[in-house]
Amino acid sequence: MSTDTPHPRHKHRFSLGFFTALVLTLLVAAGIAWYEGFLTPRPTVAIVTNNADPFWDPVIRGAQDAANTYHLKLKVVKGNGEPEAQSNTVRDLLNSGIHGLGISPIDASGQTGVLRQAALKVPLVTFDSDCPDSSRLWFVGTDNYGAGRHCGSLVREVLPDGGEVLICVGSVTADNGRLRRQGVIDELLDRTTWGTNNDPIEGAIKGGKYTIVATCVDLHDKAKAAQLAAEQIEAHPNLKCIVALYSYSAPAVLAALEQTGKLGKIKVIGFDVLPETLAAVESGTIAATMQQAQYELGYDTVRALSEGVQRNTQWM
Repeated sequence: MSTDTPHPRHKHRFSLGFFTALVLTLLVAAGIAWYEGFLTPRPTVAIVTNNADPFWDPVIRGAQDAANTYHLKLKVVKGNGEPEAQSNTVRDLLNSGIHGLGISPIDASGQTGVLRQAALKVPLVTFDSDCPDSSRLWFVGTDNYGAGRHCGSLVREVLPDGGEVLICVGSVTADNGRLRRQGVIDELLDRTTWGTNNDPIEGAIKGGKYTIVATCVDLHDKAKAAQLAAEQIEAHPNLKCIVALYSYSAPAVLAALEQTGKLGKIKVIGFDVLPETLAAVESGTIAATMQQAQYELGYDTVRALSEGVQRNTQWM
């Protein structure tokens, strides 16, 4: 009986061919990985919101998608509405070695110093709320003053004969809240100047047809927002309209109106499109609301950070 055994040369030839194919496959995979950026360290960028409201959820989704597109690692920190806590977060992120920072500042003037320090170390982008003197590369967001004026024009539509108006906002130290409020006031007082006024927070502001009876500033506290609105509704029985300038402000105002028995009796102009706000627009308890491109806000912030990192190799 005889058995067939592979010739040693045939065995060697098979092993060499397999090895060659394996090497070629690995080279192709490495080339693709290099082209896609997977073999180079991915820079880490961070975005810091000014509070933890659900408004930020689509913003964060956009930021995450942009980070994947531009091969970045992304850190997300939701703020708690406290400027000092947000500033400490910035310092911690810089110490952790991030390569870029996007932030929605809570206190534009009070945080200018810490943000200037950040801009010396990494590309800095502000979003939603600006800090113009921070040496940031770009601001990504709504023209908040223009949005405020548009809210004022909506008040004119629902209250053509004029009357008393209440403004509710989370912050007047944050650039977005300050500018939105001022835009509403300037529009209702028929001012032709654009963005140069700075009306005091305390006291009524009277115009020809409209009077802003008060501004409720809740410091990002939803329960306090409802409480302050209810107090002003009770204090001003002739109140005709409430302008709610943060995403949670309109739902808080609705709670205050229900508490005081004025739901459906006082017009409400909202901001942003939380589900409860949209439902109230459908039911008619909110006359109108403003919508921001939240997903694009997050996406474009991270896209801008990616460009900043690429253009400034000193930060790498």
